[in-house]
Amino acid sequence: MAADSFSARSTLTVGGREYGIHRLDALQSRFDVARLPYTLRILLENVLRTGDDADVEAVATWVAHDEPSREISFSPARVLLQDFTG
Repeated sequence: MAADSFSARSTLTVGGREYGIHRLDALQSRFDVARLPYTLRILLENVLRTGDDADVEAVATWVAHDEPSREISFSPARVLLQDFTG
């Protein structure tokens, strides 16, 4: 698990059970993450959980018209693909 450099780790209590979460709003004061498209916010949450600070910053400072400056790690829990086998 990545270090919590951005103080984004928190807990969510549902039905008496606690779950560990990573809050994107913890990044808002440092990066304007609210401007990011929804899909990039999902990617940012994944990178916040599994990546390093440089990966988080790369996604959080994304600019639509710029060329990508670096590759980032992405660790999805599952991948859904279209089935063309019939």
